[in-house]
Amino acid sequence: VRLFAPDSITLQQASAASVHVTASSPAQQPIVIHFNVTYASRENYSSVISLPEQVLLPPDSTTVSFNVTSHHVGQVTTYLQCNSTDLSHLSRIHFMVIHSRGLDVLSQVLGWIYFLLWSLSFYPQAWENWRRKSVVGLNFDFLALN
Repeated sequence: VRLFAPDSITLQQASAASVHVTASSPAQQPIVIHFNVTYASRENYSSVISLPEQVLLPPDSTTVSFNVTSHHVGQVTTYLQCNSTDLSHLSRIHFMVIHSRGLDVLSQVLGWIYFLLWSLSFYPQAWENWRRKSVVGLNFDFLALN
């Protein structure tokens, strides 16, 4: 039996989400899932998100859901641990709490624009060298560091 959970969940500050954990096949006995927090961007992870202490996957069932509530901006990484020895794989969930979706999209767009412009900044030197058929004046540190 394997547990499958989303790799990453992004929530806006002061919002809630329902998370679904799925088993590859129905368990013969109830499975109690605990959350082992391995990383938190704040000293106390509960100031970022609220997780249940445990979740119960009933026998002959393959899916269980639980609610997560976000509080402050930050990140929390947790591993799902359970009482069953039949499980061969432990899932990890990375929770990220952001200010707003709009800010997140803007940040992504600006990041890609910066990357493209930075990449394009190297073409004039390459074009000039090709046009002259020479690399005279080309600093090799420029190539190594960029």
